[in-house]
Amino acid sequence: MSLAADTRSPAVESRRLIVDCHAHLLPPARMEKLIRWARRQINAAHPVADAESLESLLHEYTEAGVTRLWNFAHAIFPEETEALNAWNWRLGRDHPQIMPFGTCHPLTPDPRAVVDRCLGEYGFIGMKFHPFVQRFVPWEERFFPIWERIAEHGRIVVFHTGFEDFYGGALPLRGFEAILRAVPGLLVVFAHANYPNVAEAFEFIARYPNVYVDAVNVFADLTRTMVPRADRDVALAQFREGVERFPDRVLFGTDHPAGMGTLAGMYGEVHAFGLSPDLERRLLGENAWRLMECVRGRP
Repeated sequence: MSLAADTRSPAVESRRLIVDCHAHLLPPARMEKLIRWARRQINAAHPVADAESLESLLHEYTEAGVTRLWNFAHAIFPEETEALNAWNWRLGRDHPQIMPFGTCHPLTPDPRAVVDRCLGEYGFIGMKFHPFVQRFVPWEERFFPIWERIAEHGRIVVFHTGFEDFYGGALPLRGFEAILRAVPGLLVVFAHANYPNVAEAFEFIARYPNVYVDAVNVFADLTRTMVPRADRDVALAQFREGVERFPDRVLFGTDHPAGMGTLAGMYGEVHAFGLSPDLERRLLGENAWRLMECVRGRP
């Protein structure tokens, strides 16, 4: 099955799927810290309570009609890696709608063994990395064995991209070119579509059939406070052009419970963007579902 295929399977077409491809359900203490961070750094009126329960968040997802969610639990420090992956595995075991992604701090001893455990023993469909939070440069040669191992498993790697001014650093998308050239079989999702420089993300999609983007926070009203109005207008125009040109390569996620609003509100922003019903269906779930099917079909 081609990853960039334009046809949709009857199984996908028969459902009206919503797949949140970017969620952060965490152990209680970590989740409370994350929500406080969101309130402090992004929005003083962040609508999620500090001690919001997992049950409450899962109920919110059910009410929003979300069929599956990709769950990321970042290891900020190397010693957190093993415990977070075990916790995420138990979460997915107990709640089948949750599709856990593995975490691996790049300085964890033997990171390839971590990848093997996540993608083999635990059966995760991918790994997520946040270069700003984890303080590393993905295209340094010493990290290439990690990307090669993920490719050997035929799974997905999600990289945070964009919002460089917010994080106070540089993560030029051109750096990822070295990874894509060295590991041509690697399935890559650029989270946040390199916002606000989304045109550059779609240039990668045009050149590499194994690259996808997610639209997390692209539509959010709060991003207007993070970039100048003119830059935001250009970014949204470029995003609209990109998703119309590559309708099967764009996913949507919310960053919930640390996203820029309520779950219902963030899906409302997608509707308000005014894509065609077909494009909206693909963005909200069909593309992510097909990508999961492709991964499950690999050795």
